[in-house]
Amino acid sequence: MKQPPLTRKEYLDNNCSHNQYYKQFVTPEIINYVGSTIGRERIAKSLCQNFNDVPLELWDSLTVKHFVDKKLWSLAGNGVNSDSRYVEEYTGKFSWSKSDNVCIAKAAARVIRSELGESKCREITVEYRPLKDCSGLRSLDTSINGNIEDILDYYLGGFFIKLLNGEEVRCKVIGVEFHN
Repeated sequence: MKQPPLTRKEYLDNNCSHNQYYKQFVTPEIINYVGSTIGRERIAKSLCQNFNDVPLELWDSLTVKHFVDKKLWSLAGNGVNSDSRYVEEYTGKFSWSKSDNVCIAKAAARVIRSELGESKCREITVEYRPLKDCSGLRSLDTSINGNIEDILDYYLGGFFIKLLNGEEVRCKVIGVEFHN
């Protein structure tokens, strides 16, 4: 049975990740469009979890809204009027943000990278903040096996337990940087 869509409210309330929310709008057409426009090789070689090593102008040049399932978009709590136009929920005025566009395109790029990615040992740095003492950002250099998407899904799920001063402390992941 098909799961109901993740809603914008669930996303804004941190009940799902950024990628989980935007990935639900990715279609095969968006994957093909992003792959051909940005380039599958460029996506595969990106070492940034958010593809920030690909110029923003390229992401901004994409127009994925034509490939998004408007019914799903609406069920997720986003505005679509009776003419199937994207609208702002409260004013009813036309609305499609560049950020929605880029976030869906980058979610498609993560799908592409996952499909192309090989599982290997990767050197990474995880930035995190311990929640107990709020002592500021810390980083952890480590090695982990897996493709980039699996590693990001693991760490960017939000939290992990770290042994600090002999005590288990819950930590919030801030970012992951790949070195190879």
